[in-house]
Amino acid sequence: MAPRFVCPACGESAPAAGYCTHDGTALSSAADDDLLGATVGSFRITRLLGAGGMGQVYRAVNPSIGSQVAIKLLSPAFVRSKPAVERFFAEARAVNLIRHEHIVNVLDLAMLPDGRPYITMEYLEGRPLSALLREHSVPGLGWLARYFIEVLDALAAAHQSGIIHRDIKPDNLWVTPQGHAKVLDFGIAKLKPSTDVGTPETHTGALMGTPHYMSPEQAAAKPVDHKSDIYSLAVVLYECVTGVKPFDAPSLFELLRQHIEHPPVPPSQLSGLLPPAYEQVILRALHKDPSLRFASAAEMGAALEVAARGLGPEEFKTPTIGPDTAQVRAPVPRAPGPGVTAASWGAPAQTVTAAPAPAGRSFAPWILTAGFFVIALMAVVTLVVFLVSRGRGGGRARPATVQNVEPVAFLEAARQRAREVAPDAELVRIEASGVAADGKLDFSPRATARADYFFLSPRGKLEAVGREQPRCIVRVSVTRDGVTTAFTAARCLDAWVVPKPKCTLPQLTRRAGSLSSVSLAKYVKRREDALPEWFVHSGTSQLWLPDDCE
Repeated sequence: MAPRFVCPACGESAPAAGYCTHDGTALSSAADDDLLGATVGSFRITRLLGAGGMGQVYRAVNPSIGSQVAIKLLSPAFVRSKPAVERFFAEARAVNLIRHEHIVNVLDLAMLPDGRPYITMEYLEGRPLSALLREHSVPGLGWLARYFIEVLDALAAAHQSGIIHRDIKPDNLWVTPQGHAKVLDFGIAKLKPSTDVGTPETHTGALMGTPHYMSPEQAAAKPVDHKSDIYSLAVVLYECVTGVKPFDAPSLFELLRQHIEHPPVPPSQLSGLLPPAYEQVILRALHKDPSLRFASAAEMGAALEVAARGLGPEEFKTPTIGPDTAQVRAPVPRAPGPGVTAASWGAPAQTVTAAPAPAGRSFAPWILTAGFFVIALMAVVTLVVFLVSRGRGGGRARPATVQNVEPVAFLEAARQRAREVAPDAELVRIEASGVAADGKLDFSPRATARADYFFLSPRGKLEAVGREQPRCIVRVSVTRDGVTTAFTAARCLDAWVVPKPKCTLPQLTRRAGSLSSVSLAKYVKRREDALPEWFVHSGTSQLWLPDDCE
């Protein structure tokens, strides 16, 4: 067969490698796929988006008007299976029956000349939710609540139409570039007989779904109703909040047994100071007894909306979601607010020393030129506050106002405070918000500025609390009210030590024009040999700047 190349943008074919004469896109080899460049209906197939055991999904465009669609084909191995073909078409019929803005839209269903059935669907840009979980891009609790409310709204519409999804999982939940939800793949959905869309019957005893996300009744191969979807979605929300699945085991039998018998570990033990109402939503939806879960998806959505009230604005920022070919970057850095710990480390936080540390003042410019009297006075104040903070029976010291500080200059003071808790603590991340025009944090009475320093303690020796934890994070937070130290003990395995920053915030301000918040870590490759990068918010734009200042 002669070599053939296809433009992944427009689907135009060419006999040799090079660039498309229509749009200049580099051509891709189509030697292994005869569908690339082929015309299906009024669309030309441009590239493969994904493949699974049951079939493939392609991107296609209309050559005349440039509109895009996704075309899902059943694998040739299943073409002769009548139940498989019926279930393939049932997905299209079910979605068409629901017609909801947060469910992927189906445009057409037909067959290729060789007998392979296909569905033409709405083309979605963005990423599946599973991509964010794989890349450790933990969104804010507020954004998660808003996103899952949209999913619940879609499920409520499906349930009202007599349709149960039965395979809710991160792969089947899509995140658009604007941060909105789309529910995918109703391929194994259960439909009530009254819906009459020609779906094959599913018998009691058939195990349908994905084991990690199955409800107890699915795991026991019992009849299911809409509350099974509620449970599965709660498993996904638990995973988003904690970074781990509530149930996991080396064997299918043990995994299903955990769904049926074992209570989940409360997510607050894994994801920090999770608001109690937020945790209760998850745990109620994960109840083994369906009658004790939420009565409907709409009821769970309403409860989740209430639970998210009071979260800070950082918690509601949409994570950066590029098109389907883009790399998902880390989410907008979020500073811990009341009742919520830092997003990226999501682990139980326990205050160790709460008294403000006057070390924060030692880096203000006026101190650098102060005389001996001021230095001596600060030494006395430091000693007094240290003794108060170390006291075990005298109560909590009253916070004192912190002067405006430059976060990078304050690093050594933060490191010293962290090593009072864990002597081997090493810096892995800096976050700062509320940056003023001069590159310092604005600690004026109306401002909400803060800086958070995250230090990794590989040995996990927490001398201040008399206990050990494997690979913990010590967080030092600087706000207008003072300096606090806390530790977390989970989700720290992807933290890599970073050297002392080369760039200060005034330097970053000059490079970016202005700053609202910044974060420094080994973001993209998440490897020990990666270079640190600054994730900068400048007005409405987001920038990635290397830490390479002179």
